[in-house]
Amino acid sequence: MTNTLYDLFVNHKSARVIWNTPESSYESDDAGSKKYVVGKWLQFHIVDSKPIMDQVHEYENMVADVLSEDMKMCEILQANILLEKFPPTWNYYRNHLKHKKRYLTLQELINHMRMEEANHLKDKKISNSSVFIKANLVEPSESSKDRFQHKAQQNGIAERENRTLKEMMNAMLLSSGQETEWLRNLLGDVPLWGSSALVSLHCDSQAVIGIAKNYAYNGKRRHIRIRYDMVQEL
Repeated sequence: MTNTLYDLFVNHKSARVIWNTPESSYESDDAGSKKYVVGKWLQFHIVDSKPIMDQVHEYENMVADVLSEDMKMCEILQANILLEKFPPTWNYYRNHLKHKKRYLTLQELINHMRMEEANHLKDKKISNSSVFIKANLVEPSESSKDRFQHKAQQNGIAERENRTLKEMMNAMLLSSGQETEWLRNLLGDVPLWGSSALVSLHCDSQAVIGIAKNYAYNGKRRHIRIRYDMVQEL
């Protein structure tokens, strides 16, 4: 006997006690191993954040570990334990299986779960497609709203341009003489936008002619038109 074993068993008085000591030690280790695999099996739960069938295969491995420890267990018990491991989103399907009149084996239950997971994935894909279509349907209404706002802004800009043109014409005509004063009063009664009748005026004021020739104020809408009549002195 080696020194290590001698120091371990030197206090035992009989060979029978020495023989029973390692046997009881091995039995204790075996019991601890059984408790470990059973505890791991009972604490296992299926979650929605992971693929269902991958977790089912993990459950099958735990069952195999329990059976390898020489602990007998029928397949109906294995299936019922797995049934209680379903995630909360599978409560309806679990209750449906519980109301079946015939007990399912573990492999039969796994086949049912495989088909149910395929249906879950299909429904999720359809739901995501529906959300995508609804998002696209909302988009045109937003574009119509933007076009309406843009049109309103353009109308406001045109109105401000007309108002500015009228104010600048009035300001420039203030510097002219009596003839331009009369013309300014007349322009005050003639609107610069919308459809209106044409008014012909005879005027030789350089200020009015300068406004009429200015493209910035008269080039786009052509409020004022110029026509020259030349009279040759005999």
